[in-house]
Amino acid sequence: MLEKIFENLMELENGDGSNRDSKFTEKNQSYLNCRLVSTRWKFWMESVLEKKSISIWKTVPISITTIKAESPALGHLFVHQTDDQFTPVKWAILPPPLESWNGRGSPFPSHSLKLTSHLEYSDDFLPSPRPMRAQLIRLTDFFSKLGEHLTSLILTSVALDPETFIGILENTPKLKALNLKWIVFRGNLVNCAQLPALQHLQHLRVFYVKIMLKKADACDLDVPDNTDKKIKLYNWILSPFIQQLLTLNIDGQSGIGTVANFANLERLFISCVHTNHMDDPSFLQPQLFLYPRLKSLFLTHVEIRSSRDIMEWFQQDITPFADTLVELLLAFPCDNYGVLNRAGPLSQHPPKSIQKKTNEVVFRELKTLEITFPESPEEAEVIKALIKIFPKLEALTFLKSKFWVGAENFVDRDEYKKVCPTLKKIRIRNWDL
Repeated sequence: MLEKIFENLMELENGDGSNRDSKFTEKNQSYLNCRLVSTRWKFWMESVLEKKSISIWKTVPISITTIKAESPALGHLFVHQTDDQFTPVKWAILPPPLESWNGRGSPFPSHSLKLTSHLEYSDDFLPSPRPMRAQLIRLTDFFSKLGEHLTSLILTSVALDPETFIGILENTPKLKALNLKWIVFRGNLVNCAQLPALQHLQHLRVFYVKIMLKKADACDLDVPDNTDKKIKLYNWILSPFIQQLLTLNIDGQSGIGTVANFANLERLFISCVHTNHMDDPSFLQPQLFLYPRLKSLFLTHVEIRSSRDIMEWFQQDITPFADTLVELLLAFPCDNYGVLNRAGPLSQHPPKSIQKKTNEVVFRELKTLEITFPESPEEAEVIKALIKIFPKLEALTFLKSKFWVGAENFVDRDEYKKVCPTLKKIRIRNWDL
C-alpha cells in the first residue's frame, strides 16, 4: 500500500521525472523526508525512487542527444579536475552526506549516481573548484566502498583511463542502467582487458565517447574519429552486453553495424547528428536481423541525400521491422521550415508513388508514430499516405521545433482519422530538430 501511495504521489508531483519544474529540489527533499519517518517508509520510498530512476531510461527524451530528465534524488559525485581537462581523473570530491554515512542501508536514496565534472555546467576550462575543507577520495576507493549499492550510473564530461573505468564497473555489479556521455578515454585498448560482465545491465546509453592516445588528439575532439578506432572503442563498450540489453541509446557515429546480434533488444534510439549518408544501405539494412525483438525504433536528425526518395529509404531501412515495431519516431531536421528533410520537400514525391512503394508492407503492431510536423498541404498528404500501412495506429504525434500553442490549429484531425480510423490521439509536441 505504501509503495502505491508513494508512486501516485510522485506521478502527481513530478510527471515524467524531469527537472524542468522550478520546485524540483523541494520535491526531492520531500521524498527524502519521507524516508526518515520509519524504517518501513525508508524501504518503500527507496524502492519507488529506484523504479522511477530506471523507468526514465526507457522513455523518449525531449531530445535524444540532450537528456533533460533526471532521476529523483539522483546523487552527484564531482571529480577533482586538474588544469588539463583531458588528464584522466583519479580523485573525486566526497559529498558531505557520505562523509558521515554509518554503513547501514544504502547511501544513495534512489540507488543512482552521476559522476561528472564542473565542465558539464560551464564552458570554463579552469581547474574544478574545490570547496573549503572538502575531502578527496580516490575514484577506485569510492566505488569499491559504495558501488555495490548502485543500480544506475551516469558518467558524463570526464576523462578516464580504461583501467579506471573497468575498476568502476567491477565494483558496481548490480547496475541495471549505464549512461556514458562526453567521455574521453585516455589510453590504448590493444592490451586492455574486456569490460566486466554486468549480469543485471539492461539499459545502456553511449554518446560522444572518444579515445585519445596522446594529448595532441585533443584538437580532434570536434571532428569524427578515425572509423576503425571508433568502431573498436564502441565494440569494447557494447560487446559484453549485446545478449542482455533491452534498451540501447546511441549516437550514429558509433559503427553500431559491426556489433553482433542484439537478441533481446526492444528499444533502439539512434541520434544521427553528424552522421554522413545516414541513408546508406550499410547503416541499418544489413543489420536488421540483429534486432529480432525490436519494438521501439527512434531515429533523430535523420538526413537523406538529395538524390534519394525519402520513402525509398523508408522502404529499405524501416519496413523490414514491420513485424515487430510498436513505436516509431522519425525526427527529420528542419533548417528551412516546409521540408521534412534537407533533400527537399516531401511534396516532390506524390502520395501515389509513396503508396505504391509501401502497399505491400503492413506494420501490423505499430500503435505510435512520431514524425516531423508537416509544413505544407503536400507534406500532410504524404504522411496520410504513409499511415495507411499502420492499421492499428492509435497515437500520431507531430514533432515541431519552436512549438507554439497555435500550431495545434493547423492540424486537421478529422482528415487523418478518415485515413486511419483507429487513431485515438493526435497531438503536437516540441522537439529540438
